[in-house]
Amino acid sequence: MPNRRTRATALASPMLVDDIEGLPPTLLVTCGADPLRDEGVGYGRRLERAGVALDHRHYAGMIHAFLQMDGRIGVASELMEAIASFLRAARREGRRGW
Repeated sequence: MPNRRTRATALASPMLVDDIEGLPPTLLVTCGADPLRDEGVGYGRRLERAGVALDHRHYAGMIHAFLQMDGRIGVASELMEAIASFLRAARREGRRGW
């Protein structure tokens, strides 16, 4: 059973972080059939308002964790490549933490 107190911490939910200014560029993935979609979209808006560079990829017909179905759902390969490209660019640009 989930621990409600743990779920209400910033480590579990980035929406609970007070100050998000200065975060590194972010790749955000949301899915149309994901129960967490609205929270993800809201977090993306908050990142944009804070001036954080955001690459938001929305997959309207996908479910939560569709990336794990690579090989069965074609668009998962597209997302895997987008993630790899984002990480390569971050490393090339010497982003914080790389």
